[in-house]
Amino acid sequence: MSHSLTPTDTTPLAPLDDMLERLREEFPVFESDRERGEDIIGDMIAHWLKMKRTWESWSKPGDTTELSELITHWQNHRGNAAYCVVADVDSDEDRCITFNLVLGEEILISYANARHQELSTPLTKRVASTLGYHGNFD
Repeated sequence: MSHSLTPTDTTPLAPLDDMLERLREEFPVFESDRERGEDIIGDMIAHWLKMKRTWESWSKPGDTTELSELITHWQNHRGNAAYCVVADVDSDEDRCITFNLVLGEEILISYANARHQELSTPLTKRVASTLGYHGNFD
C-alpha cells in the first residue's frame, strides 16, 4: 500500500527550502528534518556499496556499472533531502504521512494499512498538488 509522486516534466525544480516552505504553508502540522533525510540517503548508499562489494567478490563478478551510477547519483543528492511529516491534526496517526523529500526525485509514500491509505490519500494528493508532482490515485 503506497503511492509514488513524480515531478512533472513542466515542474520547475525549486530549491529544497522553497519546497519545504510550500509544504509548511499548506499543512497545519508540518515537520522537516534535513539531517534525517540525508541519513536515509546515506543508509541507501551504504546498502548499495555492500551489494557492490559482494558482487565484486564473486569468482565471476557481474557488471556493477549500473550500481556504481546509482550510488553516484544518490551521493549527489545528500545535501538536498529532508524527511517530512504532514497532517491536518497533530493527534491523528491515520491521517498523517511521512516521506523523504529529495530534490527532483520521486516521492514514495507508504501506508501502514488500508485504513491509513484511505484516510491519508487526501493528504498525499495535497502534497502532490502543492509541489507540482503527479501521482496515480486510481
